[in-house]
Amino acid sequence: MKFTVPGVPVSWMVQQKKLGAFVSPVTHDKTIAWQARVAEAARAAGLRVVDGPVRLRCLFAFEWPPSKWRKRAPRELVLHDGKPDLTNLEKAAEDALTGIAYRDDKQVARKDTVAVRLPQGMAAFALIEVMPWRVVPAWAAAALHECAVGQKSA
Repeated sequence: MKFTVPGVPVSWMVQQKKLGAFVSPVTHDKTIAWQARVAEAARAAGLRVVDGPVRLRCLFAFEWPPSKWRKRAPRELVLHDGKPDLTNLEKAAEDALTGIAYRDDKQVARKDTVAVRLPQGMAAFALIEVMPWRVVPAWAAAALHECAVGQKSA
């Protein structure tokens, strides 16, 4: 099941909160708000909890800030290689879908994620797809075979 979350994707972040005499790391308010938007979009798309392994595909699309716009040669679609980093973007989305698309994020057996900067003037969004996954990719099976052969000869 595929769905879109409008707005700038937010990565998983922590902030320090004072709890009495102690300071404790907790999930950042921006992350909590983003995860609520992801969960809302997933429910609106009709996602249901899946048992067993799942595949998670994410496209995180970021805008060019107006300060980086060009008049003569407008900015085009390129891979995003800045902050926020891909791992923390995935983590925020995975955690948001727990209890909606799967019971626990440990069910995510495969991930395909891309972060891009959109063509100049386009609005940011995230496109997320969750599907049952039952197939071991051919490259993984081949790698396992190579490892098994290497262990037998050692």
